[in-house]
Amino acid sequence: MKKKNTLLIIMGIALVAFFVSTSLTNFNLSTVATDSGFDSGGSSSSSSSSSSGSSSSNAGPLTKNDAIMLTLVFILIVSGIVLTNVDKKLLKEALRSKFVKILVIFIAVIIALYIGSLLFPNVKGILNQLSSVMILILVLLIFIFIPLIIKKMNKVLDNDYESKQSMMYLPKTEENLKLLEECYDIFVDVQNAWMNFDYNKLRETTTDELYNMYYNQLSSLKLKGQKNVMSDFELINYNLYSVDKNNGLVTVKVRLEVEFYDYIIDKDDKIIRGNKNKKNHMIYELNYVYSENLVKECPNCSATLNIGDTVCNYCNTKITSVGSKMKLSTKKCIRQG
Repeated sequence: MKKKNTLLIIMGIALVAFFVSTSLTNFNLSTVATDSGFDSGGSSSSSSSSSSGSSSSNAGPLTKNDAIMLTLVFILIVSGIVLTNVDKKLLKEALRSKFVKILVIFIAVIIALYIGSLLFPNVKGILNQLSSVMILILVLLIFIFIPLIIKKMNKVLDNDYESKQSMMYLPKTEENLKLLEECYDIFVDVQNAWMNFDYNKLRETTTDELYNMYYNQLSSLKLKGQKNVMSDFELINYNLYSVDKNNGLVTVKVRLEVEFYDYIIDKDDKIIRGNKNKKNHMIYELNYVYSENLVKECPNCSATLNIGDTVCNYCNTKITSVGSKMKLSTKKCIRQG
């Protein structure tokens, strides 16, 4: 939504500039053509005055009324874009807001001024100038303040989402808190292993699928001579969504809110992305897995395995099963700011 808000603001500024340069100055295309020495047909202005007059009438000016109509068309189009990006429930609430009432009043005044200019030709010039100012203010209101209103609405939606999510969390019992602590420690271990290109630690703390994805990404970073620095982790909050058991495989779903420094440097320690002086505020949805059924023997040589072994100490076979140690299986960023 931030990109859409920025786009709307840019369009608003452009439209204001267009309105000022056309409506308020009464820009006339035929005047430009005449002043430049050419009429609408491309012939020199040294021709007869009747020819000049004819070309002027054919070219036709972009009058203030034309500019007003174009402005209103732009307002309708972009307002439609804005309204389609607002939650329908909140839209009903927005239509009852003071801001919308102000917009309606402005539009009503503009219409009244326009009708007044038709009914009272002797004060048409003054009424038109007033309507021009009112439309300019209306444009500013629509394109500058509506994105701010949308931002506020999104915040309300986020708070509503948080309240609904909170009802889904498991209670923070002593057992669940212990589980959450372990999940957080694994998360930090994974980030540190990523930063230090510690493939052994990554294999120990992540599932095979996640490890392979991280391995490919780290290989790309290494090839570019870059390093992703992550430090000073600060736990803001964590919650337990669920603990599901299926045929001995346990899946733990966690919501983690954390802040830390996150930036990328090159081989000369020059920062090429991110900010080392500002912490990122991140909210993740994490899935962890572990097996309740201990893998006691190597599937290749039947040698006895210790808890948490990922490689057989005798034949060096990789132990691809989840094992009894909890590992990170998926990491999804659900919010950043």
